[in-house]
Amino acid sequence: MKRMLIIMSVLALTAAGCGGGASSSDSTSTTAAPETTTTTIRPMTTTIQTTTSLPGEPIDIGPGAGDVLAVIGVAHDDVLNVRVAPGTDQPIVADLDPLANDVIALGNARSLPESIWFEVEAGGVTGWAGSSFLGYLGQATDETAAIIDLLGETPKAETMLDLGMIVAQALASDEPVSRIVMSVAPSVGDLGEV
Repeated sequence: MKRMLIIMSVLALTAAGCGGGASSSDSTSTTAAPETTTTTIRPMTTTIQTTTSLPGEPIDIGPGAGDVLAVIGVAHDDVLNVRVAPGTDQPIVADLDPLANDVIALGNARSLPESIWFEVEAGGVTGWAGSSFLGYLGQATDETAAIIDLLGETPKAETMLDLGMIVAQALASDEPVSRIVMSVAPSVGDLGEV
């Protein structure tokens, strides 16, 4: 019995060692099953090769293949991690500067229980990044500066509710008379408590 186990182990190792590998020019290939991919990513000095069933479920939302995205909402002294597969528990294959604006969407998105991930390419590396930190470049307006200009000073209040009322009243009109309504109360633990 012991001899049989040793022979089976040797055969299994031999079969695993003889399996075909990707050529050096292959960077990404997908097998017939849509849920399984084989990816080889070559950052500057390291090659990471994985064959994995992707976490989460495929979804039909997100940027289209070829769309150019930018990193958003990442602090100036931090980076956006690009991972080999969706999920914060996956190995990191690259990191993106907080001002990176040349991230190419590959048209694939996956939903995990707490997040959505987009497959992207940046700097020759393909991987997955959290959708919360990717967006299209576009025009932004500074509403806070507009309120300060309107009031002539930075508004101050004891609570977020009071601050909200100051801003709402500053923007309200007399004719027709604005009706100010709070549709959702501030929740415990939201940014309003900072």
